[in-house]
Amino acid sequence: PISPPGVPADWLRMTAIQLANQKEWSRFPQIREWQAKSRLDAFAGRIQQLNGTDPEAALHLGRYRINVAKAAKNLPQLLAR
Repeated sequence: PISPPGVPADWLRMTAIQLANQKEWSRFPQIREWQAKSRLDAFAGRIQQLNGTDPEAALHLGRYRINVAKAAKNLPQLLAR
């Protein structure tokens, strides 16, 4: 679970937790399948719906995939400030 934000820096904390969760969950096909069908993770289902149907969305998702690992590595440094 991720606690809601109380101060602006909490958005960094929430993102760090969310990215760590996603990385762990991505190791399990069963979890990815459940996420795609669950109302609790609207993002995963939407990505599957857009897969191959919207070139602009594919471009943005590609950029996200390229940069998300770098962003996750920078979060601890940002949180330490």
